[in-house]
Amino acid sequence: MRRHQKSTIREVAERACVSAATVSYFASGREDKCSPETAARIREAIEHLRYTPNSLSRSLRTRQTMTIGISVGRSIHINSYGERLWSGIDLETDAAGYSQIYYPAVVRHGPSVDSYLDGRIDGLILAPSNPDDRPHQIAAANMPIVVLAPMESLQDGCGMVYVDEYQTVDLALTHLWNMGHRRIGHILGPVIPMDTNPYAGQPAMSALARRDGYIKWMGEHNAYDSELLVPALSWVSDDKSRAAIRTYLQRIMALPCPPTAFFCANDALALAVIEIAASMGFSVPHDLSVIGVDNSIDGVLSEPRLTTVSIPAKEVGSVAVRTLLRIIQDEPINECRVAIPVTDLIVRGSTRAL
Repeated sequence: MRRHQKSTIREVAERACVSAATVSYFASGREDKCSPETAARIREAIEHLRYTPNSLSRSLRTRQTMTIGISVGRSIHINSYGERLWSGIDLETDAAGYSQIYYPAVVRHGPSVDSYLDGRIDGLILAPSNPDDRPHQIAAANMPIVVLAPMESLQDGCGMVYVDEYQTVDLALTHLWNMGHRRIGHILGPVIPMDTNPYAGQPAMSALARRDGYIKWMGEHNAYDSELLVPALSWVSDDKSRAAIRTYLQRIMALPCPPTAFFCANDALALAVIEIAASMGFSVPHDLSVIGVDNSIDGVLSEPRLTTVSIPAKEVGSVAVRTLLRIIQDEPINECRVAIPVTDLIVRGSTRAL
């Protein structure tokens, strides 16, 4: 294997004919500990050997790595929730002068917290599943942590930054209701455990929140019908999700009083509903109105263009980093639990008045 061979402080000391301790003083900014002639020799040796101080050794002295861990999935899709979230994270870490450690899926979705507690980071941003006891373990180890979801009974040292999902639901359903729709179905996100992995296959907290918000909202308007809940199994319109959607749509659209609109847990599922409905002979928005969540680029480019609720993902990422830095500075935890409001409904061509 090819490895970078970093020059050592001892090699610099040998070239400058001084002790390693003198080089250490010089490299840490205490040049007054040596004469101008000695400083010149050390400077020449450092430049010749391209020596840089060991950041790990420095962090052991200062008890600060200037690095935060990010245990949140990335996305390469333009204007997706994940892409916007990471743009906020990157913006704030750059502004604060912090580096990032991005954890791979085996760590993000695994049960162990050891990788988070190995001394490489000053704090952690974690996207939890439901249930997930890792935030409790991490906070109990005195590691500053911010979770990107509302969680109950958190440790005192654990912060939260999350979207108010009831506002997401309220924007979507109020829009449909005001256009005369009363029979409104809901295409669920991943709310059912899918595999034996203790975290990767667990229900998504935002999907659960949107489902619960839908049930509450429709109940408050005396319009809830459990038959209009459509499980899609995942966030993406893969073969299993599409098959599940098709099966349920065939049954629901054959009801004596079928739905006239669907609120979908995200844009990908909404676009799948539009396509499947078209294959069944239903036109959107003439026969069905469909609304999604995320304001993805695919929804902008679809035909019809998708009505959607825009989630302030960039703000979530920015606030998460700022909140984590406040926890690192030991600020009051009640100031480190933040609900981000959802205010933007983008009306396009996939919805119309009944």
